[in-house]
Amino acid sequence: MVCLMAAGTSLTAAPPSGTAPEAPPVTAEMDSIVASVNGDPISLSDILPESRTEELGLYAAYSGDELYRAVQAVRRKTLDEQINRKLIVADYEKDPFDIHAQYLESAMDMMAVGSGIRSRSEFARHLRAAGLDITRLRLQVRERLIVQAMLARRRQVAIHVTPQEVFQHFEKNKETFSRPEQWELGMILIGRDAPGREETLKRLKTELRETPDHFAELAGKHSSGPNAAGGGSLGLLEKKRLRPEFAAALKDAAPGQVVGPVATGEGDYFLRLIRIVPAEEADFLKLEPEIRARLEEAERQKAVQSYCDRLRAEAVIRIYL
Repeated sequence: MVCLMAAGTSLTAAPPSGTAPEAPPVTAEMDSIVASVNGDPISLSDILPESRTEELGLYAAYSGDELYRAVQAVRRKTLDEQINRKLIVADYEKDPFDIHAQYLESAMDMMAVGSGIRSRSEFARHLRAAGLDITRLRLQVRERLIVQAMLARRRQVAIHVTPQEVFQHFEKNKETFSRPEQWELGMILIGRDAPGREETLKRLKTELRETPDHFAELAGKHSSGPNAAGGGSLGLLEKKRLRPEFAAALKDAAPGQVVGPVATGEGDYFLRLIRIVPAEEADFLKLEPEIRARLEEAERQKAVQSYCDRLRAEAVIRIYL
């Protein structure tokens, strides 16, 4: 069961229209009900804006039934987080305290600046283009401020982590503190049923060989894969998590190079290795403050989780996802 991290609760909105990555395709209607909390429904379209970034990275690691199960797991995790938020807000309403308008407006301004927008009117236009409105967003931001404040109260517990505990944790989990080699990939998928498929593959193979820097533009025009509107970028992925056929095709690729088409059951892929982030070995002296903070955070999160578990035990929750 997932609970929210108070200090890390996101206050991000959907990016402005034209810059947001497309959510991966779903098999149910966008507004199908996936859960209810004390009779209050949660729909699939409530989940996708929060889950889609993580979902995008799954397309380079999984296919077929494995991909479906991985996407469902991400959506279920997001759903659990949304259920907890609803329960926490409901608990707040039993004994509410003031959420200053200044905090709310500051959070809204930070979101706009984070999206490269300098005025509230321009922000409102971008939200409308993305299917949102400023009033609804203000309510969402207020809800998240409430959750942050409620969880901050539960995190105020006395914690003492000894140097020995820090070192033992490092030794036991050394691999998790080392950073594996990561690849940033771009993807173009031409599906099996794409109109003019063979001609498109032939043309793309030529264009990408001659002008690989046009990859993002061509992804936007031709790809039926995830994040086509974002240039086909899948972000940073661990090399060892790549699908076997992708790993084999990219084995000798250099940054900037395009490979493909790579034939799979769902269609043919062109892949671009955008950059490589080298592996980094763990160094205890450098990591000691981070490990201590992580252990302290784990103790605080136990208190938060206990609070969420109590709220869930007292609620009527139905899940259909």
